[in-house]
Amino acid sequence: MELKTTMPAGGARAAAEAGLRGGIRTPAAMQPDIRDGRVRDASHAVVQMPPAGRGAADRRDAFAVHQRVNEQASGMQLVLDYLEQFGDRMKALKQALSARLAGGGSDLDVRAKIDSATAAWNRRAAATGGRLSETLELGGVDSARRAFVLRGLDAQDARRAEGEVITFHLGGTGARPATLYLAPDLTAREMAYRLKVGLAPLGIDCETHARERITLSVEESRWPVVARGLHVKGGGVRFPAGAPQRAAMEAVAGRIDASDWEAGDAGAMRAALTRTVQTVKRLDQVSILAEHALKRARQTLASMPSGLNAQWARDACERIAADASARGGYGQVVALTAVTAGLDRARVRALLSMR
Repeated sequence: MELKTTMPAGGARAAAEAGLRGGIRTPAAMQPDIRDGRVRDASHAVVQMPPAGRGAADRRDAFAVHQRVNEQASGMQLVLDYLEQFGDRMKALKQALSARLAGGGSDLDVRAKIDSATAAWNRRAAATGGRLSETLELGGVDSARRAFVLRGLDAQDARRAEGEVITFHLGGTGARPATLYLAPDLTAREMAYRLKVGLAPLGIDCETHARERITLSVEESRWPVVARGLHVKGGGVRFPAGAPQRAAMEAVAGRIDASDWEAGDAGAMRAALTRTVQTVKRLDQVSILAEHALKRARQTLASMPSGLNAQWARDACERIAADASARGGYGQVVALTAVTAGLDRARVRALLSMR
């Protein structure tokens, strides 16, 4: 994976003073404060800027590490703030549903709590900077994606004895059709890779998950366009030949849908209560992950030397990469991404090769 960012005009000082990360303003408590050539960051530590005499690449690498980790800490704080607010709405909805099913409360109160929870859920992308998906997966800024399954593209379809040329059309975008060939008797991973490469021009990704389930995904902001405009034409093996047909898409399990909280009668109310309780539990779990990521980012910031240098960046990269390979998990992966983002591919390889 290639991780590369560029500094805005004005250099490191302009990047720090901008206080903007992917369209989201960093909370005041987390914004770097530069005075007399020193950076005061989210950990409240004072970091001396590298002397001008050092190599440009070293200065760029060290400052990129500092800025990226600080951005990670700020982002996870935004996510935690949102999870707390949304969790409060869901707990209030749970109480209202429980009271109504027990013979108390009122339908108006239930309706008000549903509307409040729905409004909070609809603010998710803006409140978190796109760091929290509809399946409550954490990531970096604008990383949230809408996952879906396409009928005709599962593990069993991969093993068909005939090859097929498939063309995908995405209407309303001006994008050229994407055509790919699926050879006979593929594995699920092989088919997913061909789909990933072939559909990349349309902004559609493809992965395999548990039990070789093949899942497609797009950026959440582009989902309405894909849902309306994705059409597919095959050769009569997996998809019909002739005119492109609208793709038959299904939602993946685990996504939160506000319509699931609707409670028109007692049966629907019980079902809504069950889903609400499940959502509250999941919110508690993802909050723990976000807290862990924030803690790791703050620890990294606090361990920065008084003078930013490339050696510290190399050591941090090596330490977190070793931790990630040994233990795995979301927190380690995010921490590794935070350290290497902002460095070009050659520099990342050079740092990792030191392990």
